[in-house]
Amino acid sequence: MTFYDWLGTTKLAPSTVEDYFYCIKSKISDWANEHKVTDKNLLQVTDWNEWIDIEKGINSIPIYKSWNESAHNKYSSALKWYKSYLHDLKQANSISGDIKEVYESSRDSTVKARLVDARLGQGKFRDALISLWGSCSVSNYGLSNMLVASHIKPWRVATDLERLDPYNGLLLIPNLDKAFDSGLISFDDKGKILISNALSDPEKLGINTELKVSLHSENKEYLSYHRENVFRRT
Repeated sequence: MTFYDWLGTTKLAPSTVEDYFYCIKSKISDWANEHKVTDKNLLQVTDWNEWIDIEKGINSIPIYKSWNESAHNKYSSALKWYKSYLHDLKQANSISGDIKEVYESSRDSTVKARLVDARLGQGKFRDALISLWGSCSVSNYGLSNMLVASHIKPWRVATDLERLDPYNGLLLIPNLDKAFDSGLISFDDKGKILISNALSDPEKLGINTELKVSLHSENKEYLSYHRENVFRRT
């Protein structure tokens, strides 16, 4: 999916979609090229780590900072939306690669099916989370078809047993799932939410310091891993 098509799936107005797309395609790309940040058009950048370096370079360009201030942060907003797009792209590629690895492994076919379901947030793993939590682990929102089965210790570093363990999971509404998976929020051992400084305007996502989760003791080891290895403190 292209950046333009992806923007079209958001709640942004069509005019804003056009605006952000051309900010990335034209102005910001031109500045990045002129200041030797990259020799590519930004729409050609699809690697997450490459983007992180490029973003730092763009943020140091004087004309970018000046125009962004004059345009009430329009250009920095466009960068944030492109970064979100790349995160979704990275996640989709990761899921595809993980599923391929499972199918090509020598595991029993039943185990393969359970692992694939768990990676997709479906099947017995999701059912177990619904039984364990009953509603969103944080907000208590109860309509199950709106909730996402989210691994605490990421799939890529978990063992097969951890991947299927319901205590390595939270049942979350989509905005909390995205923030948790991105390392923008986590929880301490008492269940109190931790909010990364990298998350701007968390209140607009319904995220605030009053949120907490009633943890099971078995969740704590997984959350410790999440805090130390996934959570972005700054």
